[in-house]
Amino acid sequence: MKDNINIFEFDGILTERNWLIYIVEISKNFDKLYYIGKVGDNRDGCNPIISRIGNHFSFNKIHSQLRNKLEVNTNEYNYKVYTLNIGTYRLENRLYFREKINEFERYTNQQMQKHFNKTQILNPFAGKYITKKESERRKTILNIAEKEQVENLIKIILNNGKQI
Repeated sequence: MKDNINIFEFDGILTERNWLIYIVEISKNFDKLYYIGKVGDNRDGCNPIISRIGNHFSFNKIHSQLRNKLEVNTNEYNYKVYTLNIGTYRLENRLYFREKINEFERYTNQQMQKHFNKTQILNPFAGKYITKKESERRKTILNIAEKEQVENLIKIILNNGKQI
C-alpha cells in the first residue's frame, strides 16, 4: 500500500512570480542527467517555478520540453530541482530582467558543461554565431557576484544537494 502514497513538499516562495534559473537533476539508479532552464520568457509574463516544472511533465508537447527530451516514461526517474532566484517579476523591470535571465541561462548552461559530460546535459547550449560586438556586450550583462551565484549553485549540485 505504501507505493500508492507520495509526499510532495515545497516552499511557498516557489509560488511567486520570480525571474529564476533552474536545474533539474534527473536520476535513475546512479545515472544523472540535467536540464537547465529559466522562468521568465521572451514574452510578457513570468510563471512561478512550480507551474513551470509542472508544465515540463505535461502531455502538451509545446510546454513539456523535459518530457520531450527524455523520450521515455518520465515515471522511471527521480527528480531534484535546484533554483537560483534572480529577482521579483514586475512589469516595469521586464525588459531589464528578460535580457539578464537569458544571459543567466546561457552562463549556467556553459558552466554546467564544464563540470558534467555533455551527454549528461539534455539541452546543452551550443551557441549561435553572434557578432564580436554582441559577444563583448553579453560579457557585461552579468557581474562577478552574479556569476559566483551560478557557480555556487553548481557546487551544491556537485555536493549532492548539500549547502557548502
